[in-house]
Amino acid sequence: MTEEMTSLKDELLKCQREVNQLQKQIIDMQSEELKSVRTVTETVQRDLNSWSAVVAQNCAAATAPRKIGAALRTPQPPKEDSRAKNLIVFGLPEEENETTWNRR
Repeated sequence: MTEEMTSLKDELLKCQREVNQLQKQIIDMQSEELKSVRTVTETVQRDLNSWSAVVAQNCAAATAPRKIGAALRTPQPPKEDSRAKNLIVFGLPEEENETTWNRR
């Protein structure tokens, strides 16, 4: 009986060592994953800061009062009716040296 108990204790110790070794492997793997996540987080944060700086510079330039004023300025209407000169009538006979703007 004592021999059997000694054998069981030895087996228990062996299993506990194996469990400890596996737990250490898990901790090491989790540590590596955490390092990777930190690296990705730092990279994203750095890129986000650089992109936000670019956006801030471009927005400041785009919203300059001069640019807004130019965009909001309304065009002046033409002084004369320019559409009357651009009228095309298909099938209307035309003669040489004809003044078409007097025709109605």
